[in-house]
Amino acid sequence: MTIVDLRGNSALGLAAAFGPVNNTEALLGTGAFDVNEANSGDWTPLMRASSRGRLDVVRLLLAQEGIEVDKVRIELGLESESCLEHLSKKLESES
Repeated sequence: MTIVDLRGNSALGLAAAFGPVNNTEALLGTGAFDVNEANSGDWTPLMRASSRGRLDVVRLLLAQEGIEVDKVRIELGLESESCLEHLSKKLESES
């Protein structure tokens, strides 16, 4: 069982969104977290890291066995795209 906050965020989800990459790596190393577990808003750690342009965390998550890349899509107004498509556009706009 994973402990979550009131919005269903696990420590892994929060680390993927906001923490240093080594925090995400340490949490993954415990084996206690489902890398595909979504919060109450249906955001997985990969989706959260992608939406924030956290390329280092995205790379780490993509290297995990069982990661589901196509499981989650980001709703952006009327447009829906995969989290990796969103990350790619975000990185393009920043360069």
